[in-house]
Amino acid sequence: MADVDATSDAGSDDFRRPRQMCAKCLRPTPTGCFCASTPAQPINTRGALVIIRHPHEYKRPLSTSNVMTFCMHRCALVKARAVKDQVAERIANASNVYVLYPTNNARILDEPDDETEHEQDEQPKEQGATPLPQSSLRDVDSVLSGAAFVLVAFDGTWKEAREMHAKSLQALPSHAITVKLNENKKVEDAHNLRVEPDESCTLTALAAARAVAALEAEYGGDATKVRTATQRVVNHIIGIQRMFDPAMQPHITKHLGGGKRQRVGGNHGANSAKGGQVSDL
Repeated sequence: MADVDATSDAGSDDFRRPRQMCAKCLRPTPTGCFCASTPAQPINTRGALVIIRHPHEYKRPLSTSNVMTFCMHRCALVKARAVKDQVAERIANASNVYVLYPTNNARILDEPDDETEHEQDEQPKEQGATPLPQSSLRDVDSVLSGAAFVLVAFDGTWKEAREMHAKSLQALPSHAITVKLNENKKVEDAHNLRVEPDESCTLTALAAARAVAALEAEYGGDATKVRTATQRVVNHIIGIQRMFDPAMQPHITKHLGGGKRQRVGGNHGANSAKGGQVSDL
């Protein structure tokens, strides 16, 4: 069965009617909208984030990269399969360029100590922030203007991300530094929102937010606000999804098996990850 999204309705009449979508987060309202958990305004940072978003990712209901445009003012989403052409030229003009991708020789970012992952000084307003427009060169120019650094990240499945990174290598500037997160750092984040190939993997929004936080600390910016705001929104999405997806329950572990999305019971009950029954989700 395909991914269960918080957009599902049990009633047949509701199923036939077009769903009403939030104009800001583009998710079904009111059940799937996460705007109430976003900051009142996107947070100002010293650096910029450019996310190269695979075209297929726009169709996936559990994609999280658009969360960053609500949480971070200097953030642009570019719909593409690689860094190339005019976007590459704009990135190349930046002095300090970083590429978030876990190669063997990538520099491990020294992430700031966690002060709090679930609290924020300024409470979000009910209507949430208005993100920057997406996927235009003007927006890339806007977020890069005056930025102390630029971080490039890829959004897609791991297979898509590998292809995107490989296709981008020639277009990326020679002074770009490849960075990755500390895989040994325990972060309670995804809560089964999407199937990951490894327990060290995480959602695009959370990975980008952690990387931005580390680089902000290096360049004299605030290392906590973007990360905390992003965590809050993701937690909200997780809470919404948990109401609709049985595989989101605390004792359930999602994993990849035989190329299919599956759910496996955890340590509670007979359907455990070790030897228990496995059912396709």
